[in-house]
Amino acid sequence: MEQLGRLIRAELVLLPALAAACLTLLAAAPPASARQAESLARGETHFVLDRGLAAALDQAEVRVTGLGAARVKGRSVTMPLSSGYLEYGRGSGYAFERGGLALRGPGGSVSLRGLVLNTAKHRLSAKINGRNIVLAYPEGVDGRPTRYGLEVAVRRLALTGAGARALNRALGLKRVFVAGSTLATARVEGETFIIPVSRTNLEFTFDEGFRQKLADLGVTVAPTGSAQQLGSAPLVFSFPDATGSGNNRLSHGSISSRSTLHLTQGVFPDQHEATIAISISFESTLVGSARETWPSSRSGAPFGETGAVSVALIDAGAGSFEVPPATVRLSSYGTPELNSAFATPSRQFAVGEPLGTLSVSGRLGR
Repeated sequence: MEQLGRLIRAELVLLPALAAACLTLLAAAPPASARQAESLARGETHFVLDRGLAAALDQAEVRVTGLGAARVKGRSVTMPLSSGYLEYGRGSGYAFERGGLALRGPGGSVSLRGLVLNTAKHRLSAKINGRNIVLAYPEGVDGRPTRYGLEVAVRRLALTGAGARALNRALGLKRVFVAGSTLATARVEGETFIIPVSRTNLEFTFDEGFRQKLADLGVTVAPTGSAQQLGSAPLVFSFPDATGSGNNRLSHGSISSRSTLHLTQGVFPDQHEATIAISISFESTLVGSARETWPSSRSGAPFGETGAVSVALIDAGAGSFEVPPATVRLSSYGTPELNSAFATPSRQFAVGEPLGTLSVSGRLGR
């Protein structure tokens, strides 16, 4: 008895992201569980200077301006992140800021660059006129998930003695910056590399010619797990348990289903079988493989592919997306594998013939 596993992938281009996508059928692994802490793909830190400190700086005629990518508006300072790794719950981790601040007054000037908010080590550090100093201690740190990432709030950044002395000395001030007083509040908003995909509607529709060829060869198709047959003409199956992850542009990530389609030909002891499971890789350009899994194991060959161009309708505001049906065709590598499993001398599978179409829609974000 031969028992065969089959893997089919279809290559797409998703617009407006212009990302190549692979639609993969076979042995899809379940998505990894969400981690408590994740790296940030992008984000910003928003500082709001303490009202009393801002008033004292105005009175001392000290002007605060942004350096590089930093933006200053009133008491608010926004700095993009160069990198970050933070927890959802306690907000523990670090955020490296891009840009810096310049403070200029009648008595002198000072630059603050290389700011790092490290809530794990309980400090906000900076290079003050080129010297590394712990500027403040974060207090009241809290994190929470957002649709595409996380937000970490710092209720208070308390000035250190070293930070207060360095700033007062450089600006020629006395007790404008005071150890233990509030420098600012902070809020880090970031998008993670991994964003859940849920409420997924994943469907595979067999091409009628391919379905008829399977029927003529005595090959039956039946769903397993939670997969459901939606119709017989055409032969359509849905995979309601499909889940996965990606980013909000669908330029990376995947969707997979634990459920499968079971193809069977003949009866014991001369029975041939194949299992079709579905996964979708949004960034890969590979086209998958087919392999014999019993009684021996061997490396597989690319099986299915498509040159179709489809449009992914992505609504980042609502967190929804839709990939219209794409045709999957037999590749030159997969055709002999399929013929070896099920075909007869008079009934063969041909390179380029359509296997069917695959479509998917769902919701992005938490």
